[in-house]
Amino acid sequence: MAHQDKDVLDDTVTLRLEPSLRIGEVEARRELLLRQLDGREPVRIDVGGLQSVDTAGVQLLLAFRQEADRRGIPVDYCGKSPELINALQLLGLTDAVLGRRP
Repeated sequence: MAHQDKDVLDDTVTLRLEPSLRIGEVEARRELLLRQLDGREPVRIDVGGLQSVDTAGVQLLLAFRQEADRRGIPVDYCGKSPELINALQLLGLTDAVLGRRP
């Protein structure tokens, strides 16, 4: 599913996504991501190991970003995933999901 760590220095929760974020995995990932927002702590999502992503996966990351923003919870993405960057650029959602240009 995903691996989780917590940085004791800044209370940031880091989630490392598994290699695939496709329609078949989205529901399980959605539940995991939303649970992280319940803690009201900053969340860092490590996408470095992401090798396969489809539009459902991008939609999940966008919805997560929007919900975190609505709750006032900082979200940061770390790691490099050419597949994710390519999908975000094709859909014109790089800034909306990552909050910045890669």
